[in-house]
Amino acid sequence: RHPKTLLKENELHQTIRTSTPRAEPHQRKLQIHSNHTRSASKRDEDSLEKAQVSRDGLSFEMLKFERQVKNDDKSVELEEKKFNHSVTLEEKKWNNEIRLEER
Repeated sequence: RHPKTLLKENELHQTIRTSTPRAEPHQRKLQIHSNHTRSASKRDEDSLEKAQVSRDGLSFEMLKFERQVKNDDKSVELEEKKFNHSVTLEEKKWNNEIRLEER
């Protein structure tokens, strides 16, 4: 169908418009499907970019956490060494006191 219609925009000016023929049902479905796949692929690209950004942020946070854990482990090791050293000093002190008492 190609009906021609007259539309009055102003009383003095008239425009002739022709309507486009309707697509067959299967063509309409194909067109809808192609539009959907185009917009879906764009959404997929956007979501992939967002996912990459979030992965980068997550990997950065993981590296930061691992670095902090390593630092904490080092500080715990140092505290253990200090504690062990103080324990050995106390033991030596006690041993010296016992020796002095025995004499």
